[in-house]
Amino acid sequence: MRTALPANEDIGEGGALQPATAAVPAREGDGGDPGLRKAVLGSMAGTAIEWYDFLVYSTASGLVFGKIFFPEGDPWFATLSAFVTVAVGFVARPVGAVVLGYYGDVLGRKRVLQMTLLIIGLSTFLVGCLPTYQSIGIAAPIALIILRFAQGFAIGGEWGGATLLVAERAPDHRRGFYTTLAGSATAVGNIAGVLVLLLLSSAMAKEDFLSWGWRIAFWLSVVIVAVGAYVRRQVEESAIFQEASRRNDEARLKQGSLIEVIRGYPRELLVGITARLGENTIFGITSIFTVSYLNQQVGLSSSEVLFVTFVASVTTVIPVIGAGWLADRFGRRPVFLTGAIALLLWSPFYFPLLDTGRFWIIMAVMTFAFWAQALCIAVQSSMLPELFPTRLRYIASGFAYHATSIAAGSVAPIIAVWLLSRFGSTTPIILYMMAALCVSIFGVGALYRRPASYSLRAIDEADLRKAG
Repeated sequence: MRTALPANEDIGEGGALQPATAAVPAREGDGGDPGLRKAVLGSMAGTAIEWYDFLVYSTASGLVFGKIFFPEGDPWFATLSAFVTVAVGFVARPVGAVVLGYYGDVLGRKRVLQMTLLIIGLSTFLVGCLPTYQSIGIAAPIALIILRFAQGFAIGGEWGGATLLVAERAPDHRRGFYTTLAGSATAVGNIAGVLVLLLLSSAMAKEDFLSWGWRIAFWLSVVIVAVGAYVRRQVEESAIFQEASRRNDEARLKQGSLIEVIRGYPRELLVGITARLGENTIFGITSIFTVSYLNQQVGLSSSEVLFVTFVASVTTVIPVIGAGWLADRFGRRPVFLTGAIALLLWSPFYFPLLDTGRFWIIMAVMTFAFWAQALCIAVQSSMLPELFPTRLRYIASGFAYHATSIAAGSVAPIIAVWLLSRFGSTTPIILYMMAALCVSIFGVGALYRRPASYSLRAIDEADLRKAG
């Protein structure tokens, strides 16, 4: 039976690594892989699909789903009901991260990632085929919830595997750059989703868009999935994964589970979870709740809301790639904290500036939010994989990334709707946002002490020594 590494023997004060898990600084060119280019493309394909799905679904939930999949009545209640279906997808993510992450560590990253693409593509396509509440009654929202759970389950396994395709191949001293380069596909997915919805809503009468036009955006996911599946067929397993699998077989190590991750790496898991809490809460507010808020409270048209989101999404490519370069040069923690603190200082002004109703002010404040979030999100692509050994990396990093989906991204828009309806003011929402960000700032600022370059092989060697 394997004994996991104690958390208190991992990260020392002032950034120093303790002997039990010490990882030597990477040398120039160390850790490179000839399949890196294909891995980056394969990761980008999955990331683009994930964020296309998220953007299209979350935007449609704010503009369309409340009107066609739920009984007519209070518009805020219908919107809240639609946001609940969004929350179901977030709840499913950690489940998918645990189940698919386990098999990703056993069978390999590639096999699981092929399956996640298939599930995401099929479930997204079927959402576009669903009859409305007026046609089949309560069966419509039930079917929507089932398909949303399937999407969330697959996405739960997608992020960890797609990130590891690159993280396990990239040179140690360039891992931040290459993982965020792959992560720049976040913007690609967002841009594609917003552009499709914007074109559809602009080209159609409102009645036609609500009736059938929105469905086209969901059907188009099949094209993206087909391209992604082709790209991923060309990617092989990384050398470090094959080495770790062979070494673990020789040492007869039992395959790790989430229980082992919790027992052996609680501090690392806490770092990942707290890092996600703040930015994921902000993302739920800015990308889901704000769509309805601008439409129903501020009075912007659907096309105007989509255009603002489109511009903000397009420009995030710059901070995403820049965050990776800076993270390799100065470390993950300073870059993450820069984004989180910027969001904390921005929060009190967000809704007051939205309430001005001035189009360009709204665009500026939302773009700033997307940029600051990008710094936090991008850094996690290299930060989380560096917390765990290869044999646990898929399940551990995926769970750490998605665990807060239940307490942050899923409930943030629901809480925002409830607070607004209960108090008639956005001030409680602002306080809620700031509290979540303070948790992230404390978690990363106080608990994370890794250097800029970190050897994944050294983590595996320390893991094996401890097991022996």
